[in-house]
Amino acid sequence: MNNVSDFLKRASQRNGFVRERYEEKNIPTDFGDVCIIPFFGDFCTLFILSSLFLHVFRKKNKTSKYFILCSYPGMAGLFPYVDEYWGFSDEGQISRIYEKAIGFENTCDIITVYKRNLNEFFRNVIDIKEISVNYFNGLKKEFTEKDIEVFLPFVPSSSILGKEFVRQINNRAGFKVLFSPTIFCKLWHNGKSTNVRSKKDFWIALTKKLIANGFVPVIWQSNFSYDISPEFIDDCLFFNDKDITKVLSAMRTSGCVLDVFNGISRFAMMARTPFLCIDERSRYNNLKDYEVEDLSSLELPKQHIFTFSTIITDGTIEMWNQDILQCIVSRLNLFLPELDRDNWPMTSEIYEKVSYEEVVREIEPLKLGIKLLKINRD
Repeated sequence: MNNVSDFLKRASQRNGFVRERYEEKNIPTDFGDVCIIPFFGDFCTLFILSSLFLHVFRKKNKTSKYFILCSYPGMAGLFPYVDEYWGFSDEGQISRIYEKAIGFENTCDIITVYKRNLNEFFRNVIDIKEISVNYFNGLKKEFTEKDIEVFLPFVPSSSILGKEFVRQINNRAGFKVLFSPTIFCKLWHNGKSTNVRSKKDFWIALTKKLIANGFVPVIWQSNFSYDISPEFIDDCLFFNDKDITKVLSAMRTSGCVLDVFNGISRFAMMARTPFLCIDERSRYNNLKDYEVEDLSSLELPKQHIFTFSTIITDGTIEMWNQDILQCIVSRLNLFLPELDRDNWPMTSEIYEKVSYEEVVREIEPLKLGIKLLKINRD
């Protein structure tokens, strides 16, 4: 009997995790061969960890180790190159935990307990700082001076979603737009990206606006989001599966992802699906989000609308309808008819070396200040 296998089973249960993916035959017999890393950052850094950092870190430092990643439930499909994936079992705490995610870090007291317990059980617990060392408000120069190996996961066909969902999405007339009514959205404040609570009424108003203009909302509901299904029982398609692999497939099948200050466009890039991203220009530029877009989705059709996230945290239905919602509808009407699915990137698993200098655009930082005007006097 493999003592390590029994230990991992007990350790996951006692620390509040579910072993979502592993193969018994690959589990080592030596405890010293096991290493584990906890990660509870936001969607944007989850993408960076999966696509740019973790697979490279493992190749360079932990090739011979049995590698376990602990993170959010359902995200195992983003990390096929780790040996084992654990998602925490108390899914009711997801919203509370995600609220405290700041980049790669998380200040929630629950995460502090998780990390302390893991350090008591395992000899080799890797701090996320060891992996994110090449990131601070964008990729560090020493990381971009050489070719960057980009990973994107395999996206399965729509058959994985079930016949009924595929039938419904095929039978609905109009462009499909997938979005998630997330409880939190991103705000740039005091030099960092923070999570602020959005209004449920905004997502209801957005859904009504899309329906009124002939679009078919495909709504991804999860523990990260509000449940708005009672208001739209027959008018929308709802997708509730927590398996991110199926989410990516639903994005690809829908054909367009709408990211409203919440970062799900990063999943759209993994799904190689066109997206419209609503974001703050200051957040986008200061975090250099254009870097990962250019490295990972250079040929993917995408659009951006820059405004302030306070519009959905502090606004009213009347304000939304006159401003942001009409802007979204107008942009979708211009963007979606031009899309050609035959030209989208392939959905196979990718490990590809990319030159930063060749693909990443240069964006000048915004300069705010008082401009002095010279007044000519007669």
